[in-house]
Amino acid sequence: MHAAGTVPKRLAALRVAGGVLRVRAAVALLLAACAAQPEVSAPVAQPQVAGPVAQPEVAAPVAQPEAAAPVAQPEASASVAQRDVLTPAQILRATADTYANCHTYRDIGRATTKLLTGELRPVMFAPFQTAFERPDQFRFGVQGMMLGWIVWRHGPAVRTWSRHDGFEKPDSLGSALAALAGVSGTSSITVPKLLLAAAVHGTSLTEMTDVVRLEDAELNGARCYCLRGRDASRTTTVWIDQTSHLVLRVVRELEGDGLQAEVTITYEPVIDQPIPADLLAFGSPEG
Repeated sequence: MHAAGTVPKRLAALRVAGGVLRVRAAVALLLAACAAQPEVSAPVAQPQVAGPVAQPEVAAPVAQPEAAAPVAQPEASASVAQRDVLTPAQILRATADTYANCHTYRDIGRATTKLLTGELRPVMFAPFQTAFERPDQFRFGVQGMMLGWIVWRHGPAVRTWSRHDGFEKPDSLGSALAALAGVSGTSSITVPKLLLAAAVHGTSLTEMTDVVRLEDAELNGARCYCLRGRDASRTTTVWIDQTSHLVLRVVRELEGDGLQAEVTITYEPVIDQPIPADLLAFGSPEG
């Protein structure tokens, strides 16, 4: 009886182990897809998960702002007819200018990574939050797979925190954000690259190649331009609010080492509004 009872336990353990490997494979695929980013010296340790689909309970290291209008709406600068004839290059230029010239920016969002190949196809969620005040106050926090990470900058000082490694002083803001590209579903570099182009590694969304304009779409009540192109060798589709020129959604198709995955990043952005001091504070759970 004892031996018979052991077999199901061993099979269950193997199933769990298979789920862990799939989750790690998806993260490895994300990291490989970020080939434009520099290699980081200390890879992020991957925790075990309880099943094939990683649905973590998150102990939020990221402070959540009070409810605010998802997108601040500046006065429209173009008529509906003008918007209809804008080229992809003109849309991306307006978006790049919006992020490069804003005084403040903050968002809350989520990156959802789906592994599309194999018998076990985990789905990983990584909620995140960004706060930025020009010229040099910045905070990015992300949660995922039962862990949390923070990247913070104030003036020349750059600090990081994670549940795995505690407090650290990285070489630069760019290297700290690149180290989170895998676990954050690339959200650690997507908008920060638009805000702080020179300080963040990689290719900007607004530098996509082979861009085509798809049919306009409505997203959360906002009329959006929809563009598809190549971003660091990845097929990327982006939804841009036609009034604010802010990015509301990004979908990346990843492929490598026989694996396929899709990453969807959604944003609730606010631009040029006062940012509460606590959103720019380091604010790790350990103080």
